[in-house]
Amino acid sequence: MPAEIDLPKTQRWLQAFIVSPADSDEEALVSEPVLAEHAGDVAQVVTPSRTLTAAERAGIYRGMYLQRLQEALEADYPVVRDWLGEVQFVRLTGGYVRAYPSRSYTLNRLGDHLPEYIASLPDFEHQGLLRDLARFELAVTETFDEEETVPLGPEAIAQVPEDAWEDARFQPVAALRLLELEHPVDRFKEAYRDGADYPKPAAGATRVAVYRRSYRVFWLTLSPPAFELLRALIDGVPMGEAIEESVAEEEALFGWFQDWLQAGFFRGVTLPSE
Repeated sequence: MPAEIDLPKTQRWLQAFIVSPADSDEEALVSEPVLAEHAGDVAQVVTPSRTLTAAERAGIYRGMYLQRLQEALEADYPVVRDWLGEVQFVRLTGGYVRAYPSRSYTLNRLGDHLPEYIASLPDFEHQGLLRDLARFELAVTETFDEEETVPLGPEAIAQVPEDAWEDARFQPVAALRLLELEHPVDRFKEAYRDGADYPKPAAGATRVAVYRRSYRVFWLTLSPPAFELLRALIDGVPMGEAIEESVAEEEALFGWFQDWLQAGFFRGVTLPSE
C-alpha cells in the first residue's frame, strides 16, 4: 500500500464496494460506482494477508454488511423467517436487498418493499400467503414506529351532544393500519407468538386492524361488515352515513364502535358546528 493515500476517496471506494447490489464480490469490484473511486489493483487500497487476497479481505466486510441487512429484516419479519426457514429466508432477503438496497442512514425502514418484492416472485412456493404474511408484519412495524397520538378519552366522548352523533366525523390515531388480506395470516402470527404449530397454508379472506396501545402492538380480526364500517369512519364518512350503509344490526354496530373507542382507534371527533 502506498505511504500516502487519498483517505476520503478510499472510504468512498470501500463504501461503494460494500453496499454494491452485485451478486458477487468480483462483480462488485468492476461495478461503475466502485471503479469511479478506484480502477486499479485492489491491493493498492487493501493489503493482502498471509491467507487472503486483498479482494477476499475486502469481501469479508461486504459479507458482514449483507448479513447485517438480513438480521434487520429478520427482526421486522420474524414469522416470515421462522416459517420459511433459514435457507429460504436468506435466499429471499439476499435477492431483496439487491433489488432494494438500503438508501438511508437507518435500517428501520429497510423492509418496506418486501411484500411487493415477494409479489414479483411467482415461482416462490406459497407466494400469495407469504406476501400477505409480509404485509401483516410490515403493518406491525409501521404501527410500532408511528408517532404517538393521544386517543379520545371518555370525557371527550361525553361532550358530544346526542343529536350531533349522526354528523360526527372521526380522525384515526397514527398508529392504526387496516389490512384486507387473502389468507388468514393472523393465525400464523398467533401461532408464532404462542409457540404453536403453524396452520396448513390455505386461502381465506381476512380483515385485520393493527394498532398500538401503551407502546405495544395488537391486532383485531374483523368481520366484513365491521371492517367496512371502520374503514368508512377512518376515511371521514359521517357516522350516520357509515351506519346507514352498513348491513349489520344496529346493536352490533354500536358494540363495535365501543370496542374501537376502548382500543384507542380515534384521536379526535369533528362536529358539524366546528
